[in-house]
Amino acid sequence: MITGMDEPLLILKRSLSPPLWQTLLEVARLATQLKMPLHLVGGAVRDLFLGRPLGDLDLAVEGNAIKLAQLLVESLGGKATTHRRFLTATWTSSDGFALDLASTRTETYAAPGSLPTIKQANLAADLLRRDFTINAAALALNGDHPGAITALDAFREDIRQRVLRILHPASFQDDPTRILRGVRYARRLRFTFSEQTASAIGPALDVFSSLSGERVRYDLCLILEEQNALCMLNQLGELGVLKAIDPDLPNPVSGSSLAEALSFHLNRIAEQHWQIPNSASQDLTVKVALILWLLPPGAKRASQIAARLDYPGHLLQSLHETHSILEFFRQSGKPLLPSEITTFLEKQSSLAHYAAWCWLHGTPQAALIEKFSREWRLTRPSVTADDLISMGVQPGPRLGAILLRLRQALLDGEIIGDAGERQLINAFLEEA
Repeated sequence: MITGMDEPLLILKRSLSPPLWQTLLEVARLATQLKMPLHLVGGAVRDLFLGRPLGDLDLAVEGNAIKLAQLLVESLGGKATTHRRFLTATWTSSDGFALDLASTRTETYAAPGSLPTIKQANLAADLLRRDFTINAAALALNGDHPGAITALDAFREDIRQRVLRILHPASFQDDPTRILRGVRYARRLRFTFSEQTASAIGPALDVFSSLSGERVRYDLCLILEEQNALCMLNQLGELGVLKAIDPDLPNPVSGSSLAEALSFHLNRIAEQHWQIPNSASQDLTVKVALILWLLPPGAKRASQIAARLDYPGHLLQSLHETHSILEFFRQSGKPLLPSEITTFLEKQSSLAHYAAWCWLHGTPQAALIEKFSREWRLTRPSVTADDLISMGVQPGPRLGAILLRLRQALLDGEIIGDAGERQLINAFLEEA
């Protein structure tokens, strides 16, 4: 934690791994070579003052950030992804580490919720475009006074008082996704909105309808990655944000089926038997949460909300499949045979299997889905198509029908082992 007696650069160095610190020194050297003042900005500076672990590092350069990123590629390798409209670049090292670089700039909004018009500016102007005062700070990495802190007047006091404060009354109307970020910061950092900031939320809610689904979903996904995701979603519901996004976007209030399913999912990692690609990744956590979130409204309404949030095609498909699985079990009027369950579930994705299991956890239906995942999907006759052909069965539909019947009989416990398979095959051959 930074105090008046501490040296910020020394604290920053202690907060970073040696390779990352060396990379930062190289960026500073290159920026100095280009005669561009370089600063660490935003959340990393805030977290240094709070004594918290640092997350992403955002660098602001008073000059051409894209040129600096390209020079970094020449020096350290990796690649640079540029966004000329926003005067930003991301440098990614060969081992996957990323640094975000941006030219200091101003942002003006032609209409509430529109994407900003960007103009290059100095550091002081750049700090004034920030979302909250606690993020309006910069730490110099080169120049005459490396380690110097430049910040808005309210920065230190709001950090001390643990207050979230917007920089001007129209901030949320310019970009309503700042409300989503604000709730995320408030819960993660244990801050509270200032009175002025809280009162600015209501007038900005109508602007959500003008935002693209992708913009809204991006910040919702960041919330779903947080440890306190459910509390954050609840607060968004209390503030009216969820209804502003879509009137039927559910609020996972405590005790609801949605809250229980999300809590169950967010506190576990999918086991290997579910056979979901990248099953330990945070990306999977978010995908399953997005599916679970839209199960309460029903399949038709869920599709409409998913379209509003611009769900990717594969995720929309898994959402449909999860609804189908729940409906399959809901409509069954009799005990289902393992072969019936297997035949149905094999048409759905493993992501949908896992999402449905999370929703139904603790029920007999969930146990059946897990049984399918662990055992039934792997059940196959020991007899192969070649074996049947050698017994005189001609290739064609009948051969496939025999193999299918063998598998069904094994799944349903009608036959056991090789002897049972042989007996059933003989019965087929006698019929012929």
